[in-house]
Amino acid sequence: MGTAASQAPFAAELRQLVGAATRAYQADGFSPRRVVAACDGLVRAAGAFAAAETFWRPEAVDRRRTATALELAAAATLAVLASPVMPGFGARLWSELGFASPPAPGSWPAEPVAVPAGQRLHGMDRPYFAGIDAGCDALAAAAAARIAARAAPRAAPGARRQPAAPVGPAQSSPGGPEPQALNAISSKGRRA
Repeated sequence: MGTAASQAPFAAELRQLVGAATRAYQADGFSPRRVVAACDGLVRAAGAFAAAETFWRPEAVDRRRTATALELAAAATLAVLASPVMPGFGARLWSELGFASPPAPGSWPAEPVAVPAGQRLHGMDRPYFAGIDAGCDALAAAAAARIAARAAPRAAPGARRQPAAPVGPAQSSPGGPEPQALNAISSKGRRA
């Protein structure tokens, strides 16, 4: 697969992250924390790459195909690398990418794992980690409430202070500090 100049750095980053995870799985330096860090880096890099690739025009078919192939390679590579530490997630992602049998245990790729052209994808219509949206919404509401409490005018000494009304994502006022905090949190760690 040929890569455009803007796509080559992502391909190189994928290879680097595969190497980092592979080294973290080795017996002499085994580190689940470094494995998860490499997987997290892979997810972040893939998200940034996908966002940067949205500008390709429909007529740039070869570039769009290469971008799609790289994004699928990132997903397949994540499925393999995450399988030992998150077996359910790895197996489900691998299956939804159209692979019939799970990756062989302990067989670490030296390169990102390609999804064959024309392979049928299925599923991917529900969250991989149930409950994460509710947890993120609660964190966003709590952050907005803290910001609102700090932004509220101070009462005179000795006066009773009225409790601040909770401010949730749908109740934030336009132009205030709340929307800035919610915008920073609203991605919830996933692409819309």
